[in-house]
Amino acid sequence: MINQIGEVKRTDLDLRIEYLGLKTKIYRIEDERFVILCEDYEGDFEKLKKHFDDNIRPICCWVELALKEPEHYKEMIEGIPLDDITSNFQGICLTKPEIDNMLTSKFHYIDFADISAVPGQHAKLIITVSDETKAEDIALLEDFLSKMELSFEMVIVRKESDAPIEDKKPGGKWQNGQSPYYSDPIYCFTDKSFPFSVNDADYWFSNVEKIYQGKIDRDKLPFFHPGETKCYLDFTGFKNVNLRNNILLYDKTYLALPIENNLDSFLEHQNITKNELIELVEREKVVILLPNTESRYDRKLVMEAYNHKNNSVISKRGINALIACYMAEVEKSYCADYPEYREMIYEIHPYLKNTEDEKAIQMAKFMAWPITAKLESFRILNQGSPMSISSFGINTVLEEMIHSLEKTNELSFEFVVNSGSIHIATALQATYFPFNEEREGSKYSDSGVSVVLASLLNSYYYSSPEDMEQIKKVSEISKRENNYINLLNCDNTVSITRFADKAKTYNTATELAGILAKLECMDEKERKERISGYNSLLCDIAEIPDKERWKCLKYFLGAAGLIPILPPPISIGVALADLGVTALDKALSKRKEAEKKQIAYKINKATKEKPDKELVDDVYILDKIARIAKLQ
Repeated sequence: MINQIGEVKRTDLDLRIEYLGLKTKIYRIEDERFVILCEDYEGDFEKLKKHFDDNIRPICCWVELALKEPEHYKEMIEGIPLDDITSNFQGICLTKPEIDNMLTSKFHYIDFADISAVPGQHAKLIITVSDETKAEDIALLEDFLSKMELSFEMVIVRKESDAPIEDKKPGGKWQNGQSPYYSDPIYCFTDKSFPFSVNDADYWFSNVEKIYQGKIDRDKLPFFHPGETKCYLDFTGFKNVNLRNNILLYDKTYLALPIENNLDSFLEHQNITKNELIELVEREKVVILLPNTESRYDRKLVMEAYNHKNNSVISKRGINALIACYMAEVEKSYCADYPEYREMIYEIHPYLKNTEDEKAIQMAKFMAWPITAKLESFRILNQGSPMSISSFGINTVLEEMIHSLEKTNELSFEFVVNSGSIHIATALQATYFPFNEEREGSKYSDSGVSVVLASLLNSYYYSSPEDMEQIKKVSEISKRENNYINLLNCDNTVSITRFADKAKTYNTATELAGILAKLECMDEKERKERISGYNSLLCDIAEIPDKERWKCLKYFLGAAGLIPILPPPISIGVALADLGVTALDKALSKRKEAEKKQIAYKINKATKEKPDKELVDDVYILDKIARIAKLQ
C-alpha cells in the first residue's frame, strides 16, 4: 500500500494557505482514499471543489473535498498546523528533482550513487549510497525518510555492492555522485565542494523550524551585520554604478557576482582586479552573494574570498535563509501593528477568495499576503534557488492588480524577473541600486519596477501611521528626482582600495552620506547654492586664485532621488538606509583637530564670519575626497 499520508497532509495545508481561515479535517476512507472536510464553509462549495481538483490536489492523489463528515472512515489524520509548517518535511517532495535535491543537500556527507523509483501500485523509492557509508549515517537517513512520509509503499536504502533491483524505473543518469538535475539553477542543491554551500545547508536544515516559528531573526544570521549601513548591487546580467561610490558611502556592499565569463567584463568595466576585490572582502567592505548555481562562479575567486572571511560568501541556501527570516518578520510586524487583522483575515478571506468579484479577490490577496507569503515560502525556498522568490513575492499581489492594464504580460514579466533582487535588498536592510544599461541604442533599467516593489513591500513591514508618513515623504522625493542614482562621480582610474582607505580613515559612510542626505532634503535652488558654497570654501582653503578656480572640482548634486533620509531603524529596499548624521568621534587625533581648526580659520578669513561646527565638518570630509570623487 502506497503511503500517501504526507502528500495528503501537505495538500490539505496548501488548501488552507490559499483559502486562509478555512477549517478542515482529514479522514482516511480506505487505504489510499482520503476526504478533507471543509467545516462550516458557507461559500460556493462547487467552485471551491473545482479549484481544489484543478489547481491544488496532486493529480494522482486520491483525496476529495466534502461538506459533511463521512459516515464510515478508518481514521482521522492530524493536519499540519499553520504554526509548524516545516513538520518534519512531510509530503514536501513530490518530484524526482525535489527528492534528489532534498536528500543530497541535507545529507551532503553521504556519497549518493543513485536515487530512483519503481513505479506502480507497489511503488518503491530506491536510494543507493557508497559502500563506505557508515551504518549510523544510513540510520539517520532512514529515520528522516520515515518522518517525511513520502508517497511510496517502501523506501529502500542500499549500498552499491548490494544485489541490484531489476524492476526500478530508468531515470536520469547520475554521474560522479551527482543528480542529473544538480546544475539546474532553479533548484537549491548543496555543492559539497564549496564549504560555504555546506555551511549554509547545515544552517538551513538545523534552524528552518525556528526561523518559521519566529525564533530566529535576521540579526542572528552571521552575514547580516545589523547596525551597519549597507547596499546591494546585482551584477548577474547587467552593468551597474561604479563600486567606488558604494565603498565611500556604505559600511557594507553586498555584491551578486556575474556568472562564468561575464566576470571579466565586470572587472574591466569597474576597472578593478580580482586581488582588489579580495582585498575589499578582507577589509569587510564587500560581501559576495551567489544566487545562481555555485559552480557557475569563478571558483578560485570565491574560495579565496571565503578563506579570508568565511562569512563573506553566501550561497543560494544562505540567501534563502535570509528571505525566510524576513518573511517571518514581515508577518510578525504586520500582525503586531494591527492585531485585529489576523482574525479578520481568517474570517473573511475564504469567501473573498471564492467570489466572482475581481476586486474582492484582489483585496483578499492584498490583505493576506504577509501571512500567505510566509507560509508558501517554506516549500519554495526549501527546494528552489533565489530565482523562485517571485513565486510568493510581492509581485504576486501586483499581478492581481495589473491584469486589466495594457501590456499586462510585459509588466508582469518585469515584476517577476526583477522581484528577487529587491526582496534580497530589502531583507538585508540595504539600499538597492537598480541596474541601468544601454544596449544597441536602447536603455534598460529595473529602477521603476524596483521602486514599486519596494514601496509595496515596506507598506506591510512599516505599517503604523508614523512609518507610513515617512515612506510617503521619501516616495515623493524619489518621484521628484526621477529615481536615478547619481550620487558621486568617482575617478575610475584610482584604485578602489584607495577609496576603502579614505572610507575607513574619514568614516565617509556616515560623514559623507550625511552631507548628501542634507542636500537631498533641500529644494533645487537651495541645493545649488549650498553646493556652490562648498565649492567656494574648498577653493578658499586651497588658496586658489580666482582666475584658476574653474579648474577646481565642482561639487554638485543632480538627480539623487534615492538618497536615504529615514532615521534608524527604518530601512526601505530601494534607496533608503540608516544614513543619518552621527556625532563625530570624540577621540579625534591631534592632526584632525589641527586640520579642522585651520579650515575654520580659513572659512572665517574668507567669509568674515565664524563658521559653525557642522559646516567645518562637511568641508573637512569634502576636502579629503576631493582628489578621488565629486558630488553630482
